[in-house]
Amino acid sequence: MGGDIDTRSLRKTRSLATSPLTLEAGRSGCAIVFRYGAITFFHVEPIEETAFLSGISALIQRPSAVPLVEEIELALSDRGREGVEGNTIF
Repeated sequence: MGGDIDTRSLRKTRSLATSPLTLEAGRSGCAIVFRYGAITFFHVEPIEETAFLSGISALIQRPSAVPLVEEIELALSDRGREGVEGNTIF
C-alpha cells in the first residue's frame, strides 16, 4: 500500500479489534490494517476494497504507485489436515 499508515487516526473509528487493528470493510468483511503499510482483507469484494482504500487514502504516507497484491484462499479441511496446497491454506 505505502510506506506507513496512520493507524492512530483509524483507532478513533469503531473497530472490531485493536491488536491488530481490525475494521469493518464492505458489506460483510473486514480489513486488518498494519501501520507499516500493509492491509489484509477478508471476505471483501474488489469494489469494496477500492472503496475502503479510497476512504483511508489520506492516512497512507508515500503510497505505492502499484501496490503489491497477494491472494490466497483459506479453507477448512473436512479431514482435519493442515498445510498449504497450491493457493489454498488448510
